[in-house]
Amino acid sequence: MRGEVVPLREDALPDDAPGADARLAQRRRAVRLEAALARLPDAQRRVVVLHHLQSVALADIAKDEG
Repeated sequence: MRGEVVPLREDALPDDAPGADARLAQRRRAVRLEAALARLPDAQRRVVVLHHLQSVALADIAKDEG
């Protein structure tokens, strides 16, 4: 019928997961990031990971590292 609203089944909804190309690009970025972090001295790597990846405030890091 025209104008009739038919609800979608949950299994008919589009998949929001990233496609293969996006997953591959994300993995490549992760590999490059891991390689760059591995080149840093331990103390610098710890600060970068804590602040940029774990969102720890710089003041808190300074307190703990100092």
